Amino acid sequence: MFPCARIAAPLRALGAGLPRPFWFLWVGTFITRPGTFVLPFLALHGAGAAVAGALGGFLADRFGRRIHDAARVDRGWLEHDRAGLGPSGGVDHRDPLLVALMTEMYRTAM
Repeated sequence: MFPCARIAAPLRALGAGLPRPFWFLWVGTFITRPGTFVLPFLALHGAGAAVAGALGGFLADRFGRRIHDAARVDRGWLEHDRAGLGPSGGVDHRDPLLVALMTEMYRTAM
């Protein structure tokens, strides 16, 4: 008998008495629970995108469209690079916010 079968048989017997709706809800909870980890990052990305339009317009008016575009593109690839290849190897809490700011700022200066 395979090792997986030795583990699966007692688990199957343990959960055999539970109704089908229980398993439906259990699997749904198991799938959606990791999504709650992603929500704060999506919220930060949305906040960055919301602020980016006004900030991009202000900077384009203040410094000019060409300087704004050059700085945004330069800073944009740095943020993407830092988010993926940061010194800790992990995701920083500021990364979604800064990446959204840099990638969405161009819309007002076009």
